[in-house]
Amino acid sequence: MYKLVVSDLDGTLLGPDHRLGDYTRGVLQRVRAAGADLVLASGRHFMDIRVLAQLLAGRAMEPGNAARHGTRGSGIPAAIGADDSAQRGWLVSCNGAAVNAADGRLMQATRLPSEPLDFLLHDPLFRDVHTNVFLSDAWLVEEPDPSLLRYHQDSGFHYQLADFAALDGTDVLKVIYHGEHQHLLALEQELVARCGEAIGTTFSLPQTLEVLAPGVSKGAALASLLDDLGLTPADVICFGDGLNDVEMLRLVADGGGQALLMDNADQRVHEALPELPRIGSHADEAVARHLDRLLAGGALGPA
Repeated sequence: MYKLVVSDLDGTLLGPDHRLGDYTRGVLQRVRAAGADLVLASGRHFMDIRVLAQLLAGRAMEPGNAARHGTRGSGIPAAIGADDSAQRGWLVSCNGAAVNAADGRLMQATRLPSEPLDFLLHDPLFRDVHTNVFLSDAWLVEEPDPSLLRYHQDSGFHYQLADFAALDGTDVLKVIYHGEHQHLLALEQELVARCGEAIGTTFSLPQTLEVLAPGVSKGAALASLLDDLGLTPADVICFGDGLNDVEMLRLVADGGGQALLMDNADQRVHEALPELPRIGSHADEAVARHLDRLLAGGALGPA
């Protein structure tokens, strides 16, 4: 019996429009009712994932309202009710740089070292990409790009304009570069050559190159969370599609749990994990359909 359901969001649990389907919401509410817990693991910010978690729990605010009700500094949207202490589940955000309980409590955070930040934010090497910074309580840009907001229609999470030179460098969870994929691949090679082991890199989407503290990944965050919960990878069923999911999927598969790939997964993920079964496309809400079958067979239950 699986006690923990772990899922990536974009390309996995969310549809092509980056939103939760009604069928998916219903199935995941039944997963919780069966006693299994849910981990949402994403490159997204905690404040963004948390509102999606509220939608799954049936505590929906109007789509797009979250950012207007949120408060910078708390990392918690203010519109969420005071009874959240009873809410179960965990949120792995920023590709593992932070882990929060569903009630908002920060369980772990790994910030970028300050030394490479001046280079990462100001070097001419990055003039042809759009640079974004995630702090623990905000998403910052120097130049607006409204096209980025299409990923956040349900949550309303949005960027704030800021001067990167004013950052003190103590609270940066990750730096994200948006651009053309082939250019980002070359940029990643240059980053590794210049910064070496002072940083880690990954791709959440082909058009987003992300820079984190060394050793940060969804897999490392999940391993630490399982230790805290007294569980093992054998207690987990896990879903993913992206390069940033490889460590997490491998942890579960190697540990005796069930790790599953989306049909729409990046080809490099299929090549890295050729033994993992495919379950269908996010366009067809394949994660929810697989979980529905497991519920019918009694394969999901309490920790």
